[in-house]
Parts: sequence; C-alpha cells; structure tokens
Amino acid sequence: MHTDTYVKTYLEEGNRHTNKKKTRVVTCSSDPQYHQTLKYDAAMIYGRSLFVMVWQKHRGFEHNTPIGAVNIKVNQLELHKLTIGWYKLYALPHSSI
Repeated sequence: MHTDTYVKTYLEEGNRHTNKKKTRVVTCSSDPQYHQTLKYDAAMIYGRSLFVMVWQKHRGFEHNTPIGAVNIKVNQLELHKLTIGWYKLYALPHSSI
C-alpha cells in the first residue's frame, strides 16, 4: 500500500510535548525515507526524550491518521556523532493524540 506520510517530533518532559518539528510529506511510498535534518538546541534536549510520530496524510477535509510513535531517550545517544538507527513504532490510541 502506497501512502503519503510525514514525521512529527517533539521534545517530551513529563506529559508535556514542546518544540514541534516536522518533515515534508513523502508521497506514494510504501518505504518512505525522510532525508531531512530536524535540529534542536543541545541545551534544550538534556534530560528529555524525543517523541517521534509517523503520520499518514489525507487529502481534503479528512483528518490525518497517526501510524505509530516511539520515545527516544536523548541522554542514551552519542550526540557528538551522527546517529542512525531503527526504532520500533508502537501504535497510539486515537484519543491520546
């Protein structure tokens, strides 16, 4: 199935999501790749998690649909070098968005 998708990221502290950033939409792909850099200030990320959500974009008046999400503990990353990794997405209950 080919869908139009994009990624939203937030810094998470407790139950708060702040500093939203988002990628461009990748159209008609069953294997989307988001070759973009989303930058956060190093002073803002210490001690927080990066909450990453993948969304399916719909046309017209229909609401976009969340596909899945992952929480990445920023303190566990080696931020002085490029980090590339695979993270398993978990499904979100529609009411938690």
